[in-house]
Amino acid sequence: LGCATFLVLPYTRFEHSSGTGAGTDKPREQKNDITGWIDASMIYGSDPARAAALRSFEGGRLKTSEGDLLPFNTMGLTNDNPTRRPAESLMAAGDARANENLGLLSLQTLFLREHNRLVSDFAAKNPGLDDESLYQMARKVVGALVQNITVKEYLPSLMGEDKLGPYEGYKPEVDARIANEFSTAAYRMGHSQVEPLIWREGADGKAIPGGDLAMLNAYFVPEKLNEGGIDPLLRGLASFTQEPTDEGITSALRNMLFGKPGRGGMDLAALNIQRGRDHGLPDLNTYREALGLKPYESITELTGGDEKLNRKLQSVYKSVGEIDPWVGMLCEDPLPGSSVGPTITAAVTDQFQRLRDGDRFWFENDPDLAGWKDTISNTSLMDVIRRNSGVGNELDDSPFFAHKTGRGSRDQV
Repeated sequence: LGCATFLVLPYTRFEHSSGTGAGTDKPREQKNDITGWIDASMIYGSDPARAAALRSFEGGRLKTSEGDLLPFNTMGLTNDNPTRRPAESLMAAGDARANENLGLLSLQTLFLREHNRLVSDFAAKNPGLDDESLYQMARKVVGALVQNITVKEYLPSLMGEDKLGPYEGYKPEVDARIANEFSTAAYRMGHSQVEPLIWREGADGKAIPGGDLAMLNAYFVPEKLNEGGIDPLLRGLASFTQEPTDEGITSALRNMLFGKPGRGGMDLAALNIQRGRDHGLPDLNTYREALGLKPYESITELTGGDEKLNRKLQSVYKSVGEIDPWVGMLCEDPLPGSSVGPTITAAVTDQFQRLRDGDRFWFENDPDLAGWKDTISNTSLMDVIRRNSGVGNELDDSPFFAHKTGRGSRDQV
């Protein structure tokens, strides 16, 4: 092998539930650290301690920092911090991963502002409401907005219209828990969709003076929000077309996740494959059958006859029955009018139908939101953006469809 150098990637197994993994009759079962519901927990937290730490306890408001941004983590909350920065230099949100990239931070900030906007509006109309009432009212409305945007805008942009079907009310018999195959394989499709560049765009459609950012330079750097706030990031996210959902993963994730190779950089694709095996996921065909789909008879059938892709898969897997589900799903051709293939479509549809139908507090079923149902149903992500930022009509009303902007690609950085 001469002087070749091999890097060993550290891997930590997921924590498992007590009493599981003790034998073949008690298989290892992982547990969630955050809520499984569509409830805006990324803004508010998934436990009472984190929720309380993010509150100001004055007028129902959430804490902010200068520039109406997320607060810095001076409260000692657990935060992902693989780059080992001082804890208080990172921002705090409901999800410990908020600082992972600037796109996440911008959206977290947007909905924090929506919460604080709502409590100000509620207080003006109902001066007698106390802090707790204002906070809980706004939290419920923000959670409902996230639900509506997810099923009415995001999912149709991903898979096409009407995949979930009409809402028929709460169904108590529905098991709304998160499927292991969904969280560990199917929903990690997003790792294929990441561009290597984050646009930061002014209202004129040009890059801001600080320029665009390579993804590898946008990890855990909340101070970059000082370069124009969240507006340039929101414009850029709405303008830049995502990568196709396929087997290609940008080098910023595959070689330089949170650092350069040999200096902390990780390979997210390798981690995803290993995570699926740690969780005991079945092969792609077994998962397809569980979703009601026919198993593939060959690798050629899976790839639609793509010879280059066939050779890649056959160099790793002896047969189609061995293919890891995350890998196999990315190798499928997208369905017509969709960004994803048939297995991801079936997995995402199944999970989000159960999350909607099995949620007693879904906004269309929650009696506390009866007077808000129409308002929430008619509120889009673009509405939330325009009333909580300086973004105006330079973006159209469909931020999930970048091709409508007609802007060309800028030079990569």
